[in-house]
Amino acid sequence: LTAARETCRRMLSYSDYVINGHENRINYTIDTGHTYTAAAKEGSEPSEATVKANQAFVDEFCRVNKWFHRQRETVKRYDRDGEVFRRKFFHPDGMMRVRFVEPWQVKDPAAANKYTSFGIECDPDDAETIVRYYVATDAESTDLEPVDAAEIQHLKAKVDLNVRRGVPLFWPARKNIVRAYFALRNIAAKSEMSGAVVMGCKHTGATQSAVSSFAASVSTQRTNPATGTMTNHRAYGPATRIDHPANMEYYALNLAEGIPDMVVGLQETLR
Repeated sequence: LTAARETCRRMLSYSDYVINGHENRINYTIDTGHTYTAAAKEGSEPSEATVKANQAFVDEFCRVNKWFHRQRETVKRYDRDGEVFRRKFFHPDGMMRVRFVEPWQVKDPAAANKYTSFGIECDPDDAETIVRYYVATDAESTDLEPVDAAEIQHLKAKVDLNVRRGVPLFWPARKNIVRAYFALRNIAAKSEMSGAVVMGCKHTGATQSAVSSFAASVSTQRTNPATGTMTNHRAYGPATRIDHPANMEYYALNLAEGIPDMVVGLQETLR
């Protein structure tokens, strides 16, 4: 579960497609935020002042808890982590505070009973009825706080009702997401090269060492930080004159060939 969650969090940090997927779902679900209106219960006739007082309390709750931002973050966490834990804190001023609990904070105590799994204890006679959650104060803590189920709202994604924890949205598609990420990178690199490189050269009758020596003599050498080896780099500006030995043959390159088919493959991977 931790591996799945960390993988999907990591994809959200670098994959344009995952970032876009999360943003689209947040915007579609929340948009500009929900509006809450206090209204008289059917069959009752409260005064206008009572209705206004209730509306003022609801508005204050949304303000204190930054509800619009909390709604958007709830959707992000739900998709990214596969679940959301929202804990309720009752404040002396009469206004409840809602705060997120990180998924890694909910874990089994050292002496967990047989009804406790993944940090969640259920009723002995009903796996869907949660009794309490065990919450750690920090990553290294083994001293867990038992929190009554009434104080935590737990939203789970993509699992059955009797399953304790949820599954991240993009976990089943992670392999294709990584493929799409590298496919786009390669297509972009190929497109960039097709505009920069126009020809290659064939060293007719030359040995490998002779070719290497010639490439080094007309290039700038740089150290590859990943391998520590020296590589040749040569820049061609506009209207560059190329001088070459008599036994060197040049031929045109078409690096743009195949890019449309690669784009089709990328689109199918994303579907």
